[in-house]
Amino acid sequence: DIGHGEPIIFVPICRGLEAFDSLLLQHFVKTHRVITFERRENEDQILDRQSRAGDIKQILDYLNVKKAHFISHSSGSVATTTLALELPSLFLSYVWMSLSPKPVMDLVWWKKLAARLSHYIPFPDDMVTKILASTCAGGTTSLLYKRCYEQFMSVKKTEGVKRIKRWFEHNVWTLINYDWSIGLEKLTMPVLVMNSDNDTINSLQAMTIIEKQLPNSYGYKIVQGGRHFFQYTRSEQVIQYIEEFYAKLENRKN
Repeated sequence: DIGHGEPIIFVPICRGLEAFDSLLLQHFVKTHRVITFERRENEDQILDRQSRAGDIKQILDYLNVKKAHFISHSSGSVATTTLALELPSLFLSYVWMSLSPKPVMDLVWWKKLAARLSHYIPFPDDMVTKILASTCAGGTTSLLYKRCYEQFMSVKKTEGVKRIKRWFEHNVWTLINYDWSIGLEKLTMPVLVMNSDNDTINSLQAMTIIEKQLPNSYGYKIVQGGRHFFQYTRSEQVIQYIEEFYAKLENRKN
């Protein structure tokens, strides 16, 4: 919690991956009150999207924040969108990055099959982490892959997490089993949707379905390259899109 001005809540993906929001945090702290937090992780407890949204609300209450801008990505957007559907009055705006609606993800048969089979296969943590990192980085040869691997492995340093596979099943995979294309008419706050054109986890088409149903959409921005963590690898482009979005909000206010 640092800086001054209208608050921006950065909702993290999971413990350890806050690093991928760091460049955005460093930029927006110059003009806003910037708030982020460490997410709860527990491999023995299924922490669903309602639990995650409740955590955000508790933090806002503790800090006495009545309204804020929200920026989130991937599974962080699961918690944020859940909160937005339940309490839209908390939102000054929402930058929604990289979260597909479930029906489209279900059409990707290999993802569905892999999720079902992985529960019964005793993958070692190193293999699970390599799969996660390579999926996010689009391969195993880039510096992004190395950074993703290190950050996912750091989750094991968290109290309550000893096995990456079990943690992923209970704290990540369970969050996406929901149809995010339902009830979007409740999201009356200004929303900017954003994705990368080469994200192998969420598709451009899936995000298009979301954006078309938002009653107060400010557009769908496509970042060139960057893979899943494009807010880090293409931070300058992401910052430009968000600043343009905030400028439009300020002009409308005036």
